[in-house]
Amino acid sequence: MNQSLKNRSFLSVGLLLSSLLLLSGCLPDWGKKAGDCTGCSTDVASADRKVGGEVLLTINGKARTTEDFETFWQEFLSSDPQAALMAQFMPNAREEMFKNYETEELIKEWIKSNKKDKDADYVKAQKKAHQQADRTLNITAFKDDAVKNLDMSDAGLQSFYEENRDKNAVFQQPPFLVTAEGVKAQQVIFTDEKSAKDFADRAKKPGANFVNLAKAVKKEVKDLGLVTAQSRTVEPTVRVRLKDMQEGTVDVVNVGPKQFAVVKAGAKQQNKFAGFNEPNVKEALKEVMPQMKAYEAIMARVEDLKKEYKVEDAKGQEFFKKEAEEKKAKMQEELKAAQEQAAKTQPSDEQAPVAANTAAKVA
Repeated sequence: MNQSLKNRSFLSVGLLLSSLLLLSGCLPDWGKKAGDCTGCSTDVASADRKVGGEVLLTINGKARTTEDFETFWQEFLSSDPQAALMAQFMPNAREEMFKNYETEELIKEWIKSNKKDKDADYVKAQKKAHQQADRTLNITAFKDDAVKNLDMSDAGLQSFYEENRDKNAVFQQPPFLVTAEGVKAQQVIFTDEKSAKDFADRAKKPGANFVNLAKAVKKEVKDLGLVTAQSRTVEPTVRVRLKDMQEGTVDVVNVGPKQFAVVKAGAKQQNKFAGFNEPNVKEALKEVMPQMKAYEAIMARVEDLKKEYKVEDAKGQEFFKKEAEEKKAKMQEELKAAQEQAAKTQPSDEQAPVAANTAAKVA
């Protein structure tokens, strides 16, 4: 099979999976309200309906038209941007998608003809999927409403950025972070702890020259450069220790079996962040800020709603507090019983020598 055929086969499978899985996420008929999911291709094949466009396919005499396919196609494009991008470079993408559309319509016809949608398991799974979709939509709608009043002006974004960039890990990456904070450092490796400690003691003395001391014991000084949290060529134990060391201090770090690093900390460098007006920073903040503020905004809105809707949850809190206390007490009883049982099975101090002698005789 040549490369072009492989690509075509790959795209065909991708389109089929995307269309069948993503498009099937539409709400079932019984769960729809007026105006819901207008792009879903449900009941498009009614025998007596007014068809739009040219007929492309009939199943049991029921027509599917260009209009139906276009709805299906647009749903696919919006559901899977990556596959949609691939489709732009495949002249026969819509032809392949039509085959997938036909397959989906056949499956739907089979489901209805065999009344599979009436099976208890099908209905149960359908209801569960609908409930999950409701939860997702409810939370999304509530979150969007909670964050709609965020100050997304340039001044609001800049204030948020300057207040949070040193506090949150989301800013420890481009386009926000230009240079990560770190410590310049040097190290000398020893194979025994005593030698490492002796060398470190000498290196800690006022005026001591780290490089000359290493030469005196015929050791090589390794320049670690600027050590940051992302310095994968530096041992994790060294990275962690350097974070708390002051400039000019020396310490011994165990970096492995018979491996002891004498580390000297140099100058520290603070995080350097891109300015608010630097390329991509402002646009990235427009996405980051609502995400970071969402939880805070949601919980504030929840507290407001508790007052507005006169929520009384004291009994519920009391119920689950009591449940937790009972569970904790039970776990403590089980632990105590296990410890007592373990104590019974262990030989006493007087029995231990006897048991050891018996074991020796048996051996």
